[in-house]
Amino acid sequence: MNRSAAFGIFFGVGCVIACASNHPPELASRTVIVPEAPRAQTTAPESTLSPCATTERENSRIYEKALATWGESANQPDGGKPALTENLPHPCVRAENSAWAVALDTFEPGSYPIYTATWSVVHVDAKGASVRYRDDADELFTAGSGGAAYGPTAFSTFDFDDDGEPEVIVRYTTGGVESADVDSVAAFRFHGGTIARFVPVPGWNDLRDIDHDGRPDAVVDHRATDGTGCENYESEDVAAPTLVAHSIKGGFSTTDAFAKSLASQACPSRPAKIVILRDHLVDEDATATNVICARVWGASAEEVTRAISGACRYYSGCLDSQPRLPGECIHLHTLLDWAKQAPIVSR
Repeated sequence: MNRSAAFGIFFGVGCVIACASNHPPELASRTVIVPEAPRAQTTAPESTLSPCATTERENSRIYEKALATWGESANQPDGGKPALTENLPHPCVRAENSAWAVALDTFEPGSYPIYTATWSVVHVDAKGASVRYRDDADELFTAGSGGAAYGPTAFSTFDFDDDGEPEVIVRYTTGGVESADVDSVAAFRFHGGTIARFVPVPGWNDLRDIDHDGRPDAVVDHRATDGTGCENYESEDVAAPTLVAHSIKGGFSTTDAFAKSLASQACPSRPAKIVILRDHLVDEDATATNVICARVWGASAEEVTRAISGACRYYSGCLDSQPRLPGECIHLHTLLDWAKQAPIVSR
């Protein structure tokens, strides 16, 4: 993602959040902020006719101050100021009785177009009272542009627990000069006057409507990009079966026919062995699949970990000049992590 694109996605003449409709959003696969400790803060009521008006005005004020700091450089080299209004989602997701928004907390411009920022997620109730939440310890709540762009990219809502109060889904990108962009997702709920993380199932990392019934399902994707230890920042990808918790009225099921059938398709039987060799080398994709499937079929974390540790040692060379040797695994740490995770679906 280039810097100006990320800037346009995150900042604009309003706060950052996608428009809601009366229909459940179609969620594609794959969102940055501030406290000394997580906190929620209730503010004075806003207009019920424009629940995000206060947030919009404050975001605009903060951003205009940054433009003044950049001065004429903000008109270079893209033929104009960063594309904000064109690329930004609408400042609020409005539901029947509430709205969600995102508010800028800080915006620190560097040499154009470099910036760093922090933001909060905001819930506005039917009377216009708003509650803010952010967590300084979580990179979700930061955004910026430098060696790489990072920050929120999309926002939507869905009432997963059918309590009449939709949860908000935040998609965001993290990355760095020496690492690839990573797309992630977080979700928040409003309950009892406070905002908290929404956790569909342990270990989830995406929300996608797998069975096309209009309800986003909780997904555990097993995909990773691991560095080889090469100083050229070389990396390799590995993937294993995806597990799904089926979204049903009131929550998620890992035991209904749909969730079980997907697990059976991905893992039709218990693997006879964990580590697979091809031409004397560890086939890491096949091994990764066996790690997940063995756990789905009831193998213990200790059993799977022992098999990996007995056959793999970490590869730390450069692939273009130092081919892997038998027993060397680029994805050793990922394989061990997956072995320790309890699968959300079992056979």
